Order: sequence, then structure tokens, then C-alpha cells
Amino acid sequence: MMLYLLLYFCLPLTRTSQISEILSLRSDSCIIALLELTENSTLGTFFDAFLSEFDNPVVSESIAFRKYEAPFEWSDGTSLLAHCNTDGNNDDIKYKFGKNCHSEIVAFKKHPPDITCLFPPPVPDKVAFEAVYKGHLNFEDFASFVNVNCETYFTSDGGLNELGVMKNRLEKELPWKYDVRFEDIINSKAEYPRCPEIADPTTIQFLKDYISKSRPVIIKNAAQDWPALQKWNLNFLKSSIPKDRKVHIKVAPFGEFEGVENITLWKDFTGFNFPSFVKDQLKFPDLVVVRPATLDMTFREFVESLASRDYAKANASLYLEYSSIQDYLEETTSDFSEFEFIADWLRLDSTNIWLSDGNTLGKLHFDPLDNILVMVEGEKELTLFDPFNNGDLYEAHIQEAKLKFSIETKSFLREGLQQSTSIVMSPLDILKPNLKMFPNAAESRPVRCRISKGDALFLPAFWWHEVQSFPSDNQFNLAINFWYDPFYNKEFPCPDCQLNVNFKYRQLMKKLK
Repeated sequence: MMLYLLLYFCLPLTRTSQISEILSLRSDSCIIALLELTENSTLGTFFDAFLSEFDNPVVSESIAFRKYEAPFEWSDGTSLLAHCNTDGNNDDIKYKFGKNCHSEIVAFKKHPPDITCLFPPPVPDKVAFEAVYKGHLNFEDFASFVNVNCETYFTSDGGLNELGVMKNRLEKELPWKYDVRFEDIINSKAEYPRCPEIADPTTIQFLKDYISKSRPVIIKNAAQDWPALQKWNLNFLKSSIPKDRKVHIKVAPFGEFEGVENITLWKDFTGFNFPSFVKDQLKFPDLVVVRPATLDMTFREFVESLASRDYAKANASLYLEYSSIQDYLEETTSDFSEFEFIADWLRLDSTNIWLSDGNTLGKLHFDPLDNILVMVEGEKELTLFDPFNNGDLYEAHIQEAKLKFSIETKSFLREGLQQSTSIVMSPLDILKPNLKMFPNAAESRPVRCRISKGDALFLPAFWWHEVQSFPSDNQFNLAINFWYDPFYNKEFPCPDCQLNVNFKYRQLMKKLK
């Protein structure tokens, strides 16, 4: 292996080609680069010695080690080295930087192509490195630097460390499935399996049995001690929030939010100009995700509209969804709290309110965050599908379209095709499934979870879910959800990409021994 490295480093690169290589390599690999001012430096000798022990074919799948003659500058004249002061009076780059420079080892983290956007990304002419090695010249410290910046799990001799072994084990255990095929359910040969239910889990039990296994579960009566369960009715909420507080409300016909339908139903279909280089990449160019119309009103007006059912009588459903409680209802935050069984482990991203008349249907999609969904009023029934084979549910870019809504007539207009795409919606309608169009869905394995007042559902990141809400006797539905940085991550939309342990939680794996 050392012979290979020496042969590689003996091939000189011009400064232009060095820059080009960095820009190219970082899309596929993390780069650990020695920027060497003088040959045979102490830092260079250490770098070579480390690679002779560390580098191997497994390592090279994720990390590219390089030596570059330094200093050199980007096209705008800035130095790649961290500790260089420029002297613009001389064009000789050695002289220009040499007085205040020294050799460095730097890390360029991997930056894969952005698959969330179908428009071609801009080509950079310079990139910043993320870290400079400042530790002692010993293999253990340097291996730690490499792992932190490349999100890898190697020992100083290039083997897999203890956390890496644990990570591989967890990920290999993931592709589990419920027993019943979706096709058997829609052909009335079987019923939906039901979510498991538990009560008052310990924090370590919840981590081992549910978070680390990406396994949904209902925690019965988890919120039974929340003041919100006793206090939060429409009159209380209306009186608790300043009367001029504005909210952003979604409006959809017949309670159906963000379904997928044929693009020809839209009035502006014939004259809409969608760039061909984007449309050619769409798997389903004839379909659109129907985004709801929006209304801005005061929170008081919204609550009064729910109570009067003025919009519901016209088959228009109002929904305060994906809305931060801290932003919209900060006066109520003392009435609920996080649960220790998850807050002890995961990092909170946001806390949201979901308030409607209770007759809403959120169509099949996934969220890239771990979720605790808590019922405060009414019920929700979620149909879930696992994220272990996303080709079954046709994960892909789908063009978006946004409804228009007339307040005067309380009617909708399908005229609002967008040049954007959704990346989290399934084109499959599970209530009217077309298995000829989506045959892979036949083998998917769903499960149903119904939660009532005081219950909480743990919904792991990337699990597909369709959410049917039901009103309480008080004729509304209210839920709070806590979103957390996910324990498992994946690229999306990418139907073949698998879940992998989030590097942020690498130390948490020690609890799973």
C-alpha cells in the first residue's frame, strides 16, 4: 500500500489541476490533504507514516488522501492555506505567501450533489476546507481528526472501531417488515396490522427497542399529566392568544391535503412552461402534488371559523399545520413538556401545533425527522409504511401545483402549476390504489396506528404515513408534535438509498451495548 501512495505522490500536479481535483473529488469523497510548502517536512513525514498504517481499500471508499504543493491560490487570489498573509506586490506565488505560511493538513468534507433540486447546480471556482489539523503528531489523535471530519469509524491502523462495528450491526438489523402485504389488504384477504402499544417506557428501553430499531410505537396516556389536556378548548385558546396574532392557514377541498392527481385537471396545463431538462428527469411527468391554498388571518378569526363551520359547510377545510407553537402560541408553552424517554437521547428540532375541524386527511408522505405526535383533542389514525425499500412507494420528484381559493365564494380553482417539485410525497393513493400503475406497492407492508387524547406516537424518520383525523365531541382536532434530529438518516429522494446512523449520535451508540 505504501508503494502505491509513493507512486501517486510522485506524480506532480499543476496548481490548476490541484484545484480542479479538489473541486471534483469532494463530491464523492472526504479529502484529507497535506498542503506542503517544502518537501520532506516533519508534517509530511508524519503524513506518509500514518497513511502506511491507515489507508486501505475500505478506507479509500470514503476518504481521499492527497498531497498538494503549497501554497496556491484560488482564482480570486485567496490562499488555500489557513495561515498565510498575502503580499499583493509580487506575482511570484512562492514569494507572495512564503513569509507567513507553513505546511498544513486540512479536511474537505464530502459534499455530494444536491439531489433535492433538478436544476443544475452552479459550479464553484473555490471551496473552503472545514478543518485544519492542530493536534499532536500521533496516530490516535490524527485518526480522530479524520473520523470527525469524514464521519467515519476507523482505528488508527485503518480497521473498524467499536462504534463502527455497532453502527454496521444496527443498520444490518433494520430491514424488518410487518407480515401482511398491502395487496392482500386491498383484496380483503387480510386486515391491517396494528401498532404495538406500551406504557411509561424507561429511557433506555425506548432507545434500545424503538429509536435504534426505527420501530413505531404508541405510548398510551403519555401526556395524561399535561395541563393542556384539561385546559385547551377553542374558547381557552382564543382568549389566551392576543387577538391580533396572525397565523398562516392552509385550505383544501373536502379535507384532503396534498394528494397527487393528473396534471391535465389544471386550468393552466396547456400554457405552462416547465423547463424540459427538469421535466425529462421526472418519473411521473403527468402527475402533480396538490398543495393547499393559503389564507392569512388572526388566530381568533381562525378559531371562530372552526367553531362556526362556515368554511366546512362549503367543503373547505382550514388547517393550522406545520406551525411552531413558540411562534404562534407562545403563551401556552407551560401547558405541555417533552417526554424524558426521548428528550434524553435526541436533539429537539421544533415543536408544532396541528389544529383543524377534525375532518382532514394528510396524504401519503414521509418526514426526515424523528417524530413524537401527541393527541390533545380528538383522534388520528395513521397508516404507515416502512422506509426500507422506498421503491415500493415510488419515492421521486413530483411537480407541485398550488390551489387558488376565493374567500368570497369559498371555492377552489386549479390554476397554479409550479416550477418546483415535491420530494417527500408518494404518487400512490392508498384509498384507491392503482397497482397496474404502481405494481411495486403490492409488496409493501403497512401498519395502522390510532391515537386518542393523551396518547403519543413515536414515528421514526422516513416512515411513510397517511394521517386521517377525527374530531372530538367538541368538533375539533388538536395535536402537538415534537420533531427531532433523526437517529437514522438517508439521502432523498433516492428510492435505493438505505438508512444509516446519524453521525451526530455516534456517542449514543455506546448506550446500546
